[in-house]
Amino acid sequence: MSYDFIFVGSTAAVQGLDRHGVKHAHYLAVGCDPSVHKPLRARGPFRANVVFAGQATPRRERYLTELVEFGLALWGPGWRKTGLRDYCRGELPSTEDFVRAYAGATVAVNVHRDDPDSPNGDGAGVNRRAFEIAAIGAPQVIDARTDLPQHFEDGTEVLVYETPEQLKGQVKRAIQEDKYRDRLATAARQRAISHHTYMHRLRQLLEVVTGV
Repeated sequence: MSYDFIFVGSTAAVQGLDRHGVKHAHYLAVGCDPSVHKPLRARGPFRANVVFAGQATPRRERYLTELVEFGLALWGPGWRKTGLRDYCRGELPSTEDFVRAYAGATVAVNVHRDDPDSPNGDGAGVNRRAFEIAAIGAPQVIDARTDLPQHFEDGTEVLVYETPEQLKGQVKRAIQEDKYRDRLATAARQRAISHHTYMHRLRQLLEVVTGV
């Protein structure tokens, strides 16, 4: 089976394919849909100081355990089977609830599923959640990824961490500094809407395919 073009979600994947002789692989990040991922006024259970929405994994549990003192709210499958079960507010059955959960966050936390230090880990690619949170307009604290600086600037659009202790420090800072937190959210949303929608990704794909 042959392909004219292969698009993958991280620069590490491109490099891996290149090492195996695949020369027509290209990096194409995921993105956001501004008609779906947008600021909302969250109410009731969707209001929380610190929010993570996504599937429970051992790595995520290890990092998020550092945040229980800040008023942690977890959404997604698997959390009720972990040591953080008391902080789980629901399974997030719909995209609308995902948006409401992050729209109701004082601080939104992003922990990628894969461990970049594991033999099979990919520490490069940036997940959809990064772009979606930005478009929703929530201030985001996100784990370091090799490809992240291509998309968001640390300290002005997002806050980046590498260790559980750094995550705790960045979340504490974001909670305490209201104006700074608001500036982060505003700048990240502007960046997402102007550079990281799926329309932008389609244009990037077509530029590669057509050679423009």
